Order: sequence, then structure tokens, then C-alpha cells
Amino acid sequence: MPTLFKSLEASVNSAIVKILANQTLTINGLNVDGVFLNEYDEVGFVESSNPAFVAKESDLQLIEHGMDAYSADGTKYQVVGIKPDGTGMKVLELHVEWHT
Repeated sequence: MPTLFKSLEASVNSAIVKILANQTLTINGLNVDGVFLNEYDEVGFVESSNPAFVAKESDLQLIEHGMDAYSADGTKYQVVGIKPDGTGMKVLELHVEWHT
């Protein structure tokens, strides 16, 4: 029955992205819908953020480390980590390009 579960998993992932997507990133010329997260992080007395993007694995097949990702507001990120979660979704760890 793995095929049945895989089909169910794909349906659930599509519904998750359809309902919860809050960002479209353009990566390698592709527009990808997903959930953008930007958690607050503090190490010692240094404050930082940890941007990440969760999307369907099938939408991120051609994404590689080092690629640029752009949000609708023009923010440029670089893909620094790609973590499959084992359920058909991937988490992209992003590094924001700072402007002075």
C-alpha cells in the first residue's frame, strides 16, 4: 500500500501549500509557492533571523545550494541549505542579502 499513502501524502502537501502559502519566491526562473518563515534567533547578545521557505519537494527539484531566490518585494536571498523532511516537502534555508 505505499502507493496509496504516497498519493495521499501528495494530496495533503498540495492542500497545505494551497491553504497556507504566504510567499512566492522566484528561484532559478521558477515561481514557487510556499510557507516563508523568519524566526528570531539570539546567540549570546547577537540578534538575528533565520529565514526559511517550505515548499513541495516536486516544486524544488531543480534547486541547488547557492542559487538566488527573490521575493515579490525584491528581497534577494541565497539558498544555503536544502532539507527534505521525508514527507514530500523541503525546507530551504535562506541567507538574506543585506543592503547598507
